[in-house]
Amino acid sequence: MKKDSHYRPGRPAVFPSSTVADFVSQRIRVCEKTQKEIALALGYKNANVIAMIKSGSTKVPLRVVPHLARELAIDEAFFMRMVLREYMPETLVALESVYRTPVTQNETEILSVLRDRTSSTDPELRTEAQEEKLAEFCRSLLDAGDPGERDWR
Repeated sequence: MKKDSHYRPGRPAVFPSSTVADFVSQRIRVCEKTQKEIALALGYKNANVIAMIKSGSTKVPLRVVPHLARELAIDEAFFMRMVLREYMPETLVALESVYRTPVTQNETEILSVLRDRTSSTDPELRTEAQEEKLAEFCRSLLDAGDPGERDWR
């Protein structure tokens, strides 16, 4: 396989094509919680900060990312990577080069199936054809419907 393959450590992960603000707005629409409830759960006195995050006029503070992820039923590692990718991409690359990319709950399930189907033999991608088959499988996972309603955990 080519040395500059997209599987190398430290390469930023692929995320929905929306901004953090748009993604948070989508998740709020489907989570059945009010902005006020979310704000209170995060320790804010009113919903203004949530409205500002949704509009993009305020960034999600890093210390709030795990808590907001739980409130919106999003995997914490997924959301943290998304936030860092948009707000601090160089920091994300640096963190992933040292700590590697955190694995989300959904990725863990996929990895479990992969390990089961390969008898935990640690297979590697050896050909472009194998890489394309894997890419086709990944596209089939993404064809799961409206991303606003997808299970982001």
